[in-house]
Amino acid sequence: MPIPQGFWSEVSDTLAPTYLPRGQTSHPRASPGLASLSGLHKQARMLLVLPELDTLAEQSETWVRKVVAEGRGADLRVERFKGRKHGWTQMPEGWLDEEEKRTRVESFADAVRFTRDMWEGKKMEGKA
Repeated sequence: MPIPQGFWSEVSDTLAPTYLPRGQTSHPRASPGLASLSGLHKQARMLLVLPELDTLAEQSETWVRKVVAEGRGADLRVERFKGRKHGWTQMPEGWLDEEEKRTRVESFADAVRFTRDMWEGKKMEGKA
């Protein structure tokens, strides 16, 4: 039988080359949660946007606990979005409902504010 040529198979063909082979998935650049925090600069400040419906959600929460346990929790702000799916901030707007669009814009504005505040030397309000 011929290979199906629907939307999802085209998306898979486009995205598949962007993923690492299984043997490299533990590399710190691919899985920062597995990396030592010793390489994290002492002045680093982090904003993590976590959608609830994400296959990486548990790995992300493990990393948050690791950052807190290693004394860097005050340098980390986590924004959790209930009901949001992986990649909702990157999806075309036509795929999103009104609430997803609203929280997408909200998360972008928050990231800009966070970055501006950090560059201006404002005190970070960590909330891991």
